[in-house]
Amino acid sequence: MRGSGPTPEEQLAFRIVERELGVALDLSRELEAPNQVDAVLLGSDGRPFAALEVTAIRDPQSAESERLLSRDRHRWYFPGLRWWWTVEMPAKARHKEAKKILPIALRFFEDNGIMHPGPDPFGSTSSLPAIRWCMNNHVSVHGFDNVATDGSSRLREPGSVIVLPPGVGGVSGNVNEISSWITDELRSSKLLQSKHAKLQRSGFEEQHLFLFVDMSGAPFSVYDDLASESDVPTTAPELDSITHLWLFPTPNFSTFLSWNQDGWKRLASPTIN
Repeated sequence: MRGSGPTPEEQLAFRIVERELGVALDLSRELEAPNQVDAVLLGSDGRPFAALEVTAIRDPQSAESERLLSRDRHRWYFPGLRWWWTVEMPAKARHKEAKKILPIALRFFEDNGIMHPGPDPFGSTSSLPAIRWCMNNHVSVHGFDNVATDGSSRLREPGSVIVLPPGVGGVSGNVNEISSWITDELRSSKLLQSKHAKLQRSGFEEQHLFLFVDMSGAPFSVYDDLASESDVPTTAPELDSITHLWLFPTPNFSTFLSWNQDGWKRLASPTIN
């Protein structure tokens, strides 16, 4: 049973559904008993006619790494360095280890005048534990000597390190890959199967599944098309009893996709306060 009320993501999903369909939502069921749907939709007569489940598709490890980096505002500071740095660090790298080892590695790069080291440019020096750690964890670094020593920029202070997830890239696919991807996800994901089961148990013929899709939770080609501001799929997904699908890319974009028996639509995202 959820005692703390809807999460911020659920609140956003509820707001979108209410706005797009012109309905009110009843959130009381899950507050009263466990394993109920997140909300039921109410018609103009006040009677419930549909069920709604909200969840997110994301890699938990990536989400936790982003939470920790956001807490630090994606900036670490290591006294003693002469340059400022950007570091791309995969989610699997442990932050406590990184904060101990990175200063050693970055100081080595500075001492050797290496601003942007490649995958293995050091020969025998790659046996240094700090360098090996960076290589084994696929950590990429880039140094800059245009430091700000007059207080004009905290980001460019000597020893400032901007920490980011690795760059995401790839080849964009056909936008209809979204339909086949979500069909496969529903068949293979235990999380989505549990959400589907709750919708089925609700007894409503109209069943809404609202998914926040993080870039860590979908192939690049799918996420890129989902986050597009224009492309709309033309093929229908196979969702069993689910009658309405909402796909919202995160971080928040200006548009998102919805699907029902009438086809796909691209809708404007609400202003996020």
